[in-house]
Amino acid sequence: DTPQIAAADNNNSFSLAQAWINFKFGNGWSTKLGRQALVYDDQRILGGLDWAMQGRFHDAALIKYKNENGLKLDLGFSFNQNGVSRINT
Repeated sequence: DTPQIAAADNNNSFSLAQAWINFKFGNGWSTKLGRQALVYDDQRILGGLDWAMQGRFHDAALIKYKNENGLKLDLGFSFNQNGVSRINT
């Protein structure tokens, strides 16, 4: 409920860094659901942002595929909202 790399404020709220579940479907298919860090390659564009106190985590669903030849494919869906809106999200 706070912007990803903003200074921490004292709003007495509950924060959860990561909580996800990974379902495996067989034949290399799986899905990962929940609050998670999306970490790819050298983390320059998309990563955990470990140098900041709050890190960078996403409420996301990933559909993942990996075969025995080393091919990997991740397709992600996420929802982002800063703060609570009473009118629109």
